[in-house]
Amino acid sequence: MIQPTQVFLDLLVGYPASSSTTGKPSEDVENVVGQSASPTAALLLKGVTAKGDTALHAVASNGDSKNFLECATIICKRDEDLLFVANKKGDTPLHCVTRAGYFQMLSCLVELAESCNRLHELLRKENVHKETALHDAVRVGNEDIVDHLLKADPELANLYF
Repeated sequence: MIQPTQVFLDLLVGYPASSSTTGKPSEDVENVVGQSASPTAALLLKGVTAKGDTALHAVASNGDSKNFLECATIICKRDEDLLFVANKKGDTPLHCVTRAGYFQMLSCLVELAESCNRLHELLRKENVHKETALHDAVRVGNEDIVDHLLKADPELANLYF
């Protein structure tokens, strides 16, 4: 499994890599997310991979340990619109995490969308195949994720199935 490096975590919270002394920039997450991001951190969040994935796509689809959840939170606090950015396949980070099956990360993204009053927008966002994250959850057979998505938006199934 890929783990976020300390340099990546440091860039997200705005510390230069050489100044991290605790190895845990996440202890200061709530203190730093309101501050201006370093130019390097801002570029990191605006960049995309060849497949069009953002930093949030990458973090969301690679794990749901505490570090990954903190990275996702920091990214969304820096730029909440990244929750809704689609890659070249039209997949949002929610689509990616649903296919990966990371329940804690899915819960985190749902809470982040809810906190910015855009939950239904995220849950109902379709990819290029006109599929929502619920389609992916059903396809991979993850009942916990299906239940969570339907509890978050009970009308979701009625819209598309």
